[in-house]
Amino acid sequence: MKRWFWIVILVTIVTRGVTFAYYRPWSASYDMKVMGEDPYVYHRLAIDLLATGQYGGNPEYDSFLHVATVRPPGYPLFVAAVYAVFGIRPWVVLLVHILLSAVSAALLMGAVRTTIGERSAVVAGMLFAVHPVATFTAISMFSETFFLFLLCLLLYVMAFTWQSQQSSAASVLAVAMWLSIGVIAGMSTVVRVSMLYLAPLLILLWIGFSPTPLRQRATCFFAALAGFALPLLPWSLHNYQRFGSYRLSASGEYNLLVLTVGQAFAKGGLAEFERVKRELTAEALQRMRQDGLPPATKPLHRARYYRQLALEKLYRHPRVVLRGCILGAVKFWFLPSRASGESFLGDTRGTTRFLLGGALFYAAALQVLLVTSALYGIHQLWKRRQALWALTLVLAALYFTLGTGAAGSSRYFLQVLPFLLPVSAHGLCRALAVRERQRNQ
Repeated sequence: MKRWFWIVILVTIVTRGVTFAYYRPWSASYDMKVMGEDPYVYHRLAIDLLATGQYGGNPEYDSFLHVATVRPPGYPLFVAAVYAVFGIRPWVVLLVHILLSAVSAALLMGAVRTTIGERSAVVAGMLFAVHPVATFTAISMFSETFFLFLLCLLLYVMAFTWQSQQSSAASVLAVAMWLSIGVIAGMSTVVRVSMLYLAPLLILLWIGFSPTPLRQRATCFFAALAGFALPLLPWSLHNYQRFGSYRLSASGEYNLLVLTVGQAFAKGGLAEFERVKRELTAEALQRMRQDGLPPATKPLHRARYYRQLALEKLYRHPRVVLRGCILGAVKFWFLPSRASGESFLGDTRGTTRFLLGGALFYAAALQVLLVTSALYGIHQLWKRRQALWALTLVLAALYFTLGTGAAGSSRYFLQVLPFLLPVSAHGLCRALAVRERQRNQ
């Protein structure tokens, strides 16, 4: 196991390192906007945090406070911390991403080894190391790499705590561990608010499978919820002081309107989607003004109007939205795209197009392998009465598939990856074991 552990770490670093070298982010010609809108926004948010201590509201790119209310502050704070130590050098952030990817692979292997087995742990780590979208995202300034690190850390600590409770009922230690698990889950929510509802459900699921007495499990659950609230409280208080609302974000409602309804109605590619998005958000904000609420000074109150308009469109055109969500789910699971949500190929030419075309084919084939092996893995885990990981994957898969709506971007699929890989790896290992037995017979 030790030898394979270091092989997986090395492969993780090499795949990201080669991609890093290909894009040359240290060069003067590098433009992070090529990777998508978000890297530039996170870069500017981090600079503003260092220069002014203010999150969002810069008139050059966020005069309407949109960024500050739909993007949580966790990742910009991380980027600002790197800038504070190494200077404003985006390529250093990407090198830290590569390091975080290697640590994520190690944590994922540790979690799987503790709860499923060594062979599955190695395979899960290797699948993470060679995953093309995770690799591409690691050398772009997106929040997913930092988020994946926190997810893998969360799974590792949960697996360690769950396993230790199989042989020990030290209640004080167990409560302390679940408190720390809650804190990690809260930190992941500050990075991506999509964890806001999933994290308590995951904690409840893993505590529910603990063999400890019901009273101790209840104590651990409330300790985890208290830990979960700790990182969220400063963010909520900041929003109340600045925007007059305790809401953490307006991103859920904004994504419901834009990524679910807007994407479902957009039929003509990215340009058409941008047009529909502008029309829908303008209509929602116009309703807000008619109610006497200025969007510029009450940015978090926009959430109610985003949700109201999205539900209206859903009730009036249920077939359009349902069709869009079904197509989005297919894209989510089977059609890889770049982290920006665009095609791997884009407007590329020559060698770059050939390389990215190969990456697209490889990514699609790997995606099919992951999904089919996960289905077999769920069957095998259930058959062996090891339902915890199977239920964890089902819960995360349903949650994130519904959350991404009609968008179906591979960037959002990365949120499922730490839950999918352990089950896929187990399915592959069991399938290979069955085949080996058949050969020996």
